[in-house]
Amino acid sequence: GKRILHLRGDTWDSEAVADAAPNDSITTMFGTSPQDMWAGTDQGKLLRRTGTRWGAYSMQEFGRVDALHGTGPQDVWLGSLEGFFHFDGTDWTEVAGPGVFGFAKLIWAASPQDVWVYWSPSERLTRLNGTTWQDVGLPQPVVYPKGLTGCGPNDVWFSALGSGSWLAQWDGTAWRMEDTLGAVDGMHCGGAGQLWLVGDQLSMRDGATW
Repeated sequence: GKRILHLRGDTWDSEAVADAAPNDSITTMFGTSPQDMWAGTDQGKLLRRTGTRWGAYSMQEFGRVDALHGTGPQDVWLGSLEGFFHFDGTDWTEVAGPGVFGFAKLIWAASPQDVWVYWSPSERLTRLNGTTWQDVGLPQPVVYPKGLTGCGPNDVWFSALGSGSWLAQWDGTAWRMEDTLGAVDGMHCGGAGQLWLVGDQLSMRDGATW
């Protein structure tokens, strides 16, 4: 059955989720702590792990869930084919987008009042500052987005396929292109200056060194 891998120290464990989503594929994951994890599926289900067991969290159908991120158990954002949603610890509420065509494909929240969202297929990156949306121009054309993450509001990373695979860092003012060790399929910030990439290989950037 379907399983999710969890790295504990130097050891990978696997956890079953087949009972919660027997016919679904996991499309995205996010955790506020090791004891509070979320996962979305291609069939619109939302799963949550509290403690040591995965279970179906909500009967609400979101459509295919493509993005999950937040800053804590009372601040989780979800992007799906059915809309853009926010969880306040009790309820999911739909939030009006910036008026661009498409759905929220990637989400990264720097804080509850600073949420970055990439919309597909309009290929627009936007930033929600409380209640106001603003566009953030990208440095390269996007054919397919690969990842959006950050280590802080002035240390945001975006990767995509364009004319080739590319990776860029937002420093609070402008984008800076970054060389990679190969194609990027996903990424995550593990702390200040520490960026993990998965793609052709698993790599970590610690400071300025890969």
